[in-house]
Amino acid sequence: MKRAIAAAAILLVLIAELYSARLTVAQQRQDDAMKLISRVLAHLEDVWHSIFIEMGQRYEEPKLVLFTSVTNTACGTGLSQTGPFYCTVDRRVYLDTDFFRVLTESYGVPGTIATVYVIAHEVGHHVQNILGTERQVAQLESRLRALGDQTGANQLSVRMELQADCFAGIFLNRVDRVGRLNAIDIVAALNASAQVGDDVALQRAGQAVRPESFRHGSAEQRARWVRRGLEMGEISACDAFDVDNP
Repeated sequence: MKRAIAAAAILLVLIAELYSARLTVAQQRQDDAMKLISRVLAHLEDVWHSIFIEMGQRYEEPKLVLFTSVTNTACGTGLSQTGPFYCTVDRRVYLDTDFFRVLTESYGVPGTIATVYVIAHEVGHHVQNILGTERQVAQLESRLRALGDQTGANQLSVRMELQADCFAGIFLNRVDRVGRLNAIDIVAALNASAQVGDDVALQRAGQAVRPESFRHGSAEQRARWVRRGLEMGEISACDAFDVDNP
């Protein structure tokens, strides 16, 4: 009996140590993610402040909210299934930290560059909000949906997303200017944008790929507009509404 009790006690200690070790690893990952996100956001603020000064305008920084699974926002309930998103009402970027893990573990996108691209894209939506583009497009998209033109409304949504991708590319351009990017980083960033293309997401879910239903753009489109911003580095190059076939 005493041996059985002693063995059970040892087992409990081992289980407790294993659980504690797992918590420590998880906490360390969370801390590392927070540090990386904070650095990326700080660089984004520097870049967009500089660009807005060049345009003779003032840049207002977005707020950042990290969440897991679910969170409340001024735009409604945010769920991890939707991935990272920007709320135009409260001007906050919401990041589900598990999304970066999925990009890395499931799709083979390096964690650092995936984080850079995703945050830069969402901040791109914030830039659209400041410039007034989001409001104008939202009004037109709403009118089209009211008229039953779902395809036309979806196309507007795609152009918004592609412009935000291009803005993310502008950020990468500025980072590249100071020698903080290499060829591997650029390929990884383009791959990250392609992995969130509508066609890829639908194929991954085993669903039919119907371009007229796209709301974010195909893998090819998303990577191409990130590259466009990266290569040209100017807001004027990111007008996805002034091209026939974005």
